[in-house]
Amino acid sequence: MEGRGAFRAKLRARGEHYVVDVPCDTRVRLLDEDGDDGGSFECADDWAKRLSSSAWTKVHVRDGEKGPLVVDAVRAEVQTRLNRKAGPRETLLVVRSPGPRPELSFHLAHAPEGTSIEELVRAKSERHRVEEDFERAKGEVGLGHYEVRSWPGWRHHQTLALIALFFLVAEHGRLGGKYSGK
Repeated sequence: MEGRGAFRAKLRARGEHYVVDVPCDTRVRLLDEDGDDGGSFECADDWAKRLSSSAWTKVHVRDGEKGPLVVDAVRAEVQTRLNRKAGPRETLLVVRSPGPRPELSFHLAHAPEGTSIEELVRAKSERHRVEEDFERAKGEVGLGHYEVRSWPGWRHHQTLALIALFFLVAEHGRLGGKYSGK
């Protein structure tokens, strides 16, 4: 199995849940409650553009430095096209940024039944925090400073650097304060 769906197929085969970014031109076919298809495949972007304003749900993602981060989101049960065949049932999540020129981001999810749209949006949004943590680890505990010649050496360096960052964050919290990394 090659192409865009191979990674998701491997996650499903392992029993993993996921929310992954996909391009706006991902071909999807809507499914109804019973899992019956709703017609032909179309680009996720074309489907999202046809939605009425009432179809979108406001979701509070988290409190940010400039106030609460709130986005609009919509979900639908879909099948994607995999190697000219219909793929398994997945959830299409479309998130729209606030502002006068909103941007859309597209995601496919495989989550337990009953997972709310708020949980899916928050899971999708955690990527930003993970990237921030890796940048912090590179700057403060030397995650990116290594000169190793073997896989075990590199793995040990990465593990020790992340443990050191965990220690710094925990100590800062113990001393009473939000860890700013400065």
